[in-house]
Amino acid sequence: MKAYQKISMATLFGVFGVVSTTQAQEITAELEEVTVTAEQEQSKKSAKLRKIAELFKKS
Repeated sequence: MKAYQKISMATLFGVFGVVSTTQAQEITAELEEVTVTAEQEQSKKSAKLRKIAELFKKS
């Protein structure tokens, strides 16, 4: 999630009164953590696939 997306989400939550600004920031921080974790997992999977592809290229 891009920084501007996180900021706009927090702003929208606060502006529309769904949650307070502090709560919106907390939600955004949690979303960022989930996003980072997902990106790390995707990176690990991509690395594994690259290793497998290299093995096939060698054979």
